[in-house]
Amino acid sequence: MTNASGKKKASVKKTPDQPLTTKAAPRRPATKAPMATAAKKASTTKTATTRSAPARERPLQEPPTKKAPTKNTRAAKSAAPRTTAKSSSKAAAAKDPTKRKYPRRSDLGAPADDFFARQPPELRLYLDALRALVKETVPQARESMKWGMPYYELKSGFSSLYASNTYAALNIMAPPETLDDPQGKLEGTGKTMRHYKVRSAADLADEASIVRWLKTAAARHG
Repeated sequence: MTNASGKKKASVKKTPDQPLTTKAAPRRPATKAPMATAAKKASTTKTATTRSAPARERPLQEPPTKKAPTKNTRAAKSAAPRTTAKSSSKAAAAKDPTKRKYPRRSDLGAPADDFFARQPPELRLYLDALRALVKETVPQARESMKWGMPYYELKSGFSSLYASNTYAALNIMAPPETLDDPQGKLEGTGKTMRHYKVRSAADLADEASIVRWLKTAAARHG
């Protein structure tokens, strides 16, 4: 075939229209890493072995036994009363009067006449005067020797006499706050007793105060 210009056209062979199709490349089977496959096989084998293996029987355990409480010997010893040789000797002395720390005086409860007879002449005058005042003020009082001195008592002791090298003394057994002593003639610091000391005949002149003190003490012990 020629066109208007006189040139020969190339002939094109027509083919029937066909749909364009593209063939997909065939997929290759994925290959797994040999190490991962071996590890998976090993784990599968181990799991199967574990499931198939029979369970081991655990040995029976005995219940724990409670230990008996141990006694604290040190605490028991400290809590226990201590018995010393000193306390045991005191107990023995209390049972046996012959083994007392302070043995009983031989003149306990004896009449007081021998005591006055042994005193020096000047002290004897002071002691006889005090003795007479006690008997006149409290005639029902009992006189006897106790602790080595003349002791005067009713239901209990209220007065006593004693002598030193330089004076004679009258013991008044009463709390100091109950004894009327405005001039402060009584001496001593005890809570239940005061002393009136006679150093000369002038100290015997205040008979009124001595009688008042004796009556106060006798009233507390009568």
